Amino acid sequence: MDNSVFELSLETLDKAWLDQPKLYMEALDEASRAKSKLEWAKYELEVVESNIAQDVRANPKTYGIDKISEAAVKEAVTRDGSVRSWKEKVAEAKFAVTEADNVVSALDMRRRALENLVQLHGQQYFSEPRDRTGSGIGKAAKEQAKQETRSRVSDRLNKKGAEDGNEAG
Repeated sequence: MDNSVFELSLETLDKAWLDQPKLYMEALDEASRAKSKLEWAKYELEVVESNIAQDVRANPKTYGIDKISEAAVKEAVTRDGSVRSWKEKVAEAKFAVTEADNVVSALDMRRRALENLVQLHGQQYFSEPRDRTGSGIGKAAKEQAKQETRSRVSDRLNKKGAEDGNEAG
């Protein structure tokens, strides 16, 4: 599965939610297939081990065994190339099951992340600050506008007072 499905964006929460069930089902299907392959590989390994053990008991000299014992048969089975090959297949199948289960777990985490993002979005966690008085101007902006207006009025009054003083003199 492509790792980009785990990158979430506030702008595409709806699409992410719509994709979630399909992605989850695909991951579950892959996990089921991996588990099925593992069981098949284990079964085949058992069959191969059984066949080799039977052959070792029937033809011990072929395997370099002088006296047949369970330990000698087990050792001969373990050394056999086809048994080693099937053990590798079982190990690969176990790894595939682990990977598939990890994807399912990651999609569970993705679902929880989506739930939390939607909840935060609903609480306007990601919204921009705004003036709740309805005037459209924030309190700090209003205060700054007042100060600027007072300053201009004061400057004009001072300028007019200076001009009036010049005319009197």
